[in-house]
Amino acid sequence: MARWVERAGSTGRYCGFSLWIFRACSRISRSRICRLAFLISVVAFGATILFFLGGFHATETRQEHVYSQELRLATGRPTQPRVNTASSHRNTSRTSRPFVEKYRLNYSNNATEFFRRLKGIIEQGRAWKPSAKKKREFSVELRRELGDAGNIGVFSLTKNNAQVGTTMRFSIVGANRNISQTLWNYLPEDANFKSGQFQSCSVVGSSGILRGSGCGKEIDRSQYVVRFNVAPVEGFEADVGSKTNFTTLNPSYVKYRLNGLKTQADRSQFGAILKQFIGSKLWLPAFGVSGYFRVMQLTAAAAFDSKMVQPLIGHPEHHHSVTNLWRKMAMRKRALPSTGMYFILSLFDVCDQINVFGFWPYETAINGSEVPYHYHNAAIGKKTIHDFDTEFQTLVNLYEQDIIKMHLGSCLEFS
Repeated sequence: MARWVERAGSTGRYCGFSLWIFRACSRISRSRICRLAFLISVVAFGATILFFLGGFHATETRQEHVYSQELRLATGRPTQPRVNTASSHRNTSRTSRPFVEKYRLNYSNNATEFFRRLKGIIEQGRAWKPSAKKKREFSVELRRELGDAGNIGVFSLTKNNAQVGTTMRFSIVGANRNISQTLWNYLPEDANFKSGQFQSCSVVGSSGILRGSGCGKEIDRSQYVVRFNVAPVEGFEADVGSKTNFTTLNPSYVKYRLNGLKTQADRSQFGAILKQFIGSKLWLPAFGVSGYFRVMQLTAAAAFDSKMVQPLIGHPEHHHSVTNLWRKMAMRKRALPSTGMYFILSLFDVCDQINVFGFWPYETAINGSEVPYHYHNAAIGKKTIHDFDTEFQTLVNLYEQDIIKMHLGSCLEFS
């Protein structure tokens, strides 16, 4: 009660002060000289306010510039100044906003409900038919979202899109680095992919869901087969096929499993691995993280000298473009697409039909059976920087829209 009385008393004092102001203004309005003096005072006051606002804006701009420079020096990346949200909203609504909203996930966060939906999708797998119209529409919109930097023509570095001395920024983290003559010598003359190049592509993950799947023939039936991290095929042909046109290699694999290729024995072991992929392309993310650059350059040299595979150095600007789009799709500012997700988004312009195998982030199958992390070893899944659940749900969403074909269970059931 005392607070309300205090507020009421204060209000009365404010009202008395306002009445005094009103009477003073009335006296001023009856005198021409007073009116003129009052007008000059108002103009002077306004000019003073504008002066201080301008100074504040200039100070703020300088601080922003200093921050931008510090951030650039710390990360090795050029930074973009902040933009007015009102003016940028118009551009966003015309480009990424409709695309992201159109293909946004609408699945339940409840795992039981999502598994129930997956079970229904698997049971209807026999009736799935690709929609060329929806696939084409998605590809056009995706190409527009990625822009020039995400064009498939700059998917990897070539002697035509990069020269000796060209400064490259790392797509994830690291200071800028120039392309050396040594690295440039390993680059192909021109782009390896072009729009509409293949009628069908199999993108094969390494999940243990492939064990006993009998998907080998279905995988090999595609015109182009993509695998990841030199996952072995020998001994697993019935489930994963034997055909490989393209595979990748993570720098951590080289550093920890191949000892960074420091000795001749390490390089011989690497050569034995490559024998399964003769004639294939080997994608290396040399400009992903600067700390792995040296080991990736050694890997490119060893692959080039082996004559068994053609090393491809991923273009950091292309990876950066796809990463930015994925962050919008995943609604996470720092999300990084896995290598598998990155390639699927990159191949839409290359493959008329994309068939996805071996993408399964869960420890159990729909029927409750245990699913190993990999089909080819006893590795145990561990927490990573990738959001495999969101990636998987994104792929399922595209599958339900007849844009891609996902094989979520045994291929024998539908043969």
